[in-house]
Amino acid sequence: MALYAQVFLRQARPSFDRLYDYLVPPPLAGVIRPGMQVLVPFGRGDGLRPAFVRRLLDEPSGTAGRGQLKSIDSLVENFPLLREDQLELCEHMAIRYATTRGEAARLMIPALTEEAAGPGGGRVRHVSLTDREAAIALLENGDVTHVNQIRIMEFLLDAEAPVDVHDLLTACQLTESTITTLRKKGWIETSWLTEEPEEEPGRAVAAGGGGGTVLSLTEGQREALGVLTAAYERRREEGPRVREYLLQGVTGSGKTEVYLRLAETVVRAGQGVIILVPEIGLTPQMSERIESFFGGQVAIQHSRLTPRERQRQWELIRSGQVQVVVGARSAVFSPLENIGLIVIDEEQESTYRSDRNPRYDARSVARLRVRDRAALLLLGSATPSLESRRRCDRGLSQLLRIGERPAGARLPSVRVVDLRRLAPGATDGLFSPVLRQAMEEVFDRGEQVMLFHNRRGWSGLEICSSCGAAVECQACSVAMTLHLGRHGRPDRLECHYCGLTHAVPQLCPNCGEPALAPRGFGTEQIESIFRETFPERRILRMDQDTTTGRGSHASILGAFRRREADCLLGTQMIAKGHDFPDVTLVGVLLADLLFQGNDFHASERGFQLLTQAAGRAGRADRPGHVIIQAFAVDHEALNRAVAQDYEGFYRQELRFREQLGYPPYSTMGTITVSHSSDAFAERATWAIREELVRQARRAGLVALRILPPAPAMIRRINNRSRWQLHLTSPLTRDIAWLFRIAAGLRLERGTAIGLSMDPA
Repeated sequence: MALYAQVFLRQARPSFDRLYDYLVPPPLAGVIRPGMQVLVPFGRGDGLRPAFVRRLLDEPSGTAGRGQLKSIDSLVENFPLLREDQLELCEHMAIRYATTRGEAARLMIPALTEEAAGPGGGRVRHVSLTDREAAIALLENGDVTHVNQIRIMEFLLDAEAPVDVHDLLTACQLTESTITTLRKKGWIETSWLTEEPEEEPGRAVAAGGGGGTVLSLTEGQREALGVLTAAYERRREEGPRVREYLLQGVTGSGKTEVYLRLAETVVRAGQGVIILVPEIGLTPQMSERIESFFGGQVAIQHSRLTPRERQRQWELIRSGQVQVVVGARSAVFSPLENIGLIVIDEEQESTYRSDRNPRYDARSVARLRVRDRAALLLLGSATPSLESRRRCDRGLSQLLRIGERPAGARLPSVRVVDLRRLAPGATDGLFSPVLRQAMEEVFDRGEQVMLFHNRRGWSGLEICSSCGAAVECQACSVAMTLHLGRHGRPDRLECHYCGLTHAVPQLCPNCGEPALAPRGFGTEQIESIFRETFPERRILRMDQDTTTGRGSHASILGAFRRREADCLLGTQMIAKGHDFPDVTLVGVLLADLLFQGNDFHASERGFQLLTQAAGRAGRADRPGHVIIQAFAVDHEALNRAVAQDYEGFYRQELRFREQLGYPPYSTMGTITVSHSSDAFAERATWAIREELVRQARRAGLVALRILPPAPAMIRRINNRSRWQLHLTSPLTRDIAWLFRIAAGLRLERGTAIGLSMDPA
């Protein structure tokens, strides 16, 4: 009896992304399974293309006769790369995010290259500097003009030996193209070296066997855990549906302990658990807690792993050797066979949304993965997103609250310093007298301080005092940021969007006057002033510039936890999730920065960051204090954050969103069109709008709004002009349908399109 397979291509354009019927040759009939990767003849020339088996059939599903069907050529691997629920997820994502099934599938599997998937030994490509002294001279003379190239050369200068290419790119968060550029310039060279195989990780032990510290639960924790455990135990009786819960607990209330106790119940029942955290920097701390709790190893999934590490972790999960996965956004695609629980910690964070196509939201993907299965979805936050909180109001999710901290710990006291009322020079180089005195008292008691400032670099602007113009990037419509040099290099201006760097000009590019001066301050300058103000104290800085190396997040946080520094200074990556019992003071140096931005999320983001940053203080038995310095001290969101008044902020912001029809009262979609020519980008955006309006009218989508095209907030990035279309609709499916139409349009050569959705 003949056997047939429906497959979808690993690489396809939206216009021909669909399921195709193929005949399964007899030698493969007994081994082929859904989720396997196969090679199939495709197109007029019957060139072999990789594809995934979606399902097996006894009869062809299409109109083509049996004799007209082509046969599958061969298997790529002898085991399924995708599980059944992942295959279903590919279908859902293709519809929701206007992507192809193959693009969705590539999110779920590691880069299965021969190097990454091999047994661990063999020859591995390494990279090194061709001439170390010449590299130092190039950097000192400012001849390297792109920040990505600078990162690689500085990384190699710090290395004692040739570096694995995969390790280097992962550490610097770059792509192969930068290596290629540097090699063409003759500044680096690559070679193949024999690498000894690494020991395979051990098998995880049973849940509850670790002997980690057992904490007594507060009343709020017990109540929340009781509701969640009862929901899990009756999951099979209620039938298929989404079981979603929102755990809203004040900062330091012990939400993680609830996650772990519930995860233990799920693992003991033989099901798997995925725990998502918003930042890579939180992954080591969370994984340590989970490993301690479960007494064994958990699988780790995040973008800082090398391809071989990702491959090994993926294989541990796929083979069923571990039941708990912890990681950042991409961990939601982990190949667990029987998911019983997905936890999304700090669910309000924007990092759960991908900024590359397909621009998925991990929260929405998690809902798809638990739908129609005996599984729970648990979102946790001290400051839930308005969308998640309103889902509770609409009955789509159940709200659980924890209102107190464990062991009688209290929320920190908060004081706001009005920078407008200080005499000139009173801040003594950024620190107000109130903050400086509080820091001295904390240091004298042997306690620690965290300083939060959401801008990296030395200064935010280089402005001419003669004409008032800022030095802008030549490729982007943004001001450049001043950074201090390393390895003897002079200070440089850097664009935080395209990575272009150049030396600080002596004359103003606009008027030619020698009147340029830095304005504003970033974390580099704060670190320098701290060392001058507190010469006896030690400080660590944590921002994007100090965390490019592998393991740098864990190294900085570990050093601070071991009391190797008195102060931790950082951007928003230090504001959430961290638990340092000796931190009793948090200083926010310029809270006004948190509310900048001309999109409707600005107040919400500022409120959340301030609340989260304040929550780092006083998490043990010692009282905590927070000092917030700001000019706009009357800002409503700031005052709500000071009062820890989430309910008041939620009600106020909800009224504002409802009046304007913004999420969570609608789904908003954004189509970004870019081209090297501004006129071309604008013309293409209008053409897309015209077609979408026509299609919407034909479909009778009367509630859908398609606004006229407008330049993006940052109009030009990396020499490409950007225009945008905004769509709103009460129904997500309407936006998704129009996205798919837009993705399939034939646009002028050189035009790129990006699709992002802000769900209700």
